[in-house]
Amino acid sequence: MHERPTRLLGAGVRAAIALVLTGFAAWAVGIDTGHLVALALAVGAVTLAVQVVAPAPVVGWTIEPEIELGVGWHQVLLADRALEQLDAEPERVPRTLLPRLRELAAGRLHRLGVPAISPRARALLGDELYDLLGDAPGRAARPGATDLTRRLLDRLDEIDPPEETDDRAAR
Repeated sequence: MHERPTRLLGAGVRAAIALVLTGFAAWAVGIDTGHLVALALAVGAVTLAVQVVAPAPVVGWTIEPEIELGVGWHQVLLADRALEQLDAEPERVPRTLLPRLRELAAGRLHRLGVPAISPRARALLGDELYDLLGDAPGRAARPGATDLTRRLLDRLDEIDPPEETDDRAAR
């Protein structure tokens, strides 16, 4: 109930301060008294009006909810960039990407109770993917980093589907 008078009082005080500061600044620059008073009153009135008049709602525009990219999405974007760089420099794949892919595959296979280096792992991953992850010398050229990573991730998801979380199930 007392909100409106308090709000008006605060707006009036701020307008008076703006009026005085504008008047002083105009006087300091040497503006004649008539123009000084008109300028100060105009600034004070605009300051008061801006603070007192409630903002009008914007009609016809809907605000789209902002899409939240969680940490997972940022990691995916960074990983895509890293894979693109590795595609451009295939000689780096064996020392930078393959150890990480081997570790990922070994971890997922371990969850299934399968040793990473075993006939069972070869059967689950497939001969081609199993050989690509290895260091067998003299074999054909490896596919690009992006292709190799996607093929491995797709295969791991087939043999060991990721668990649904509440967040993913809600979508």
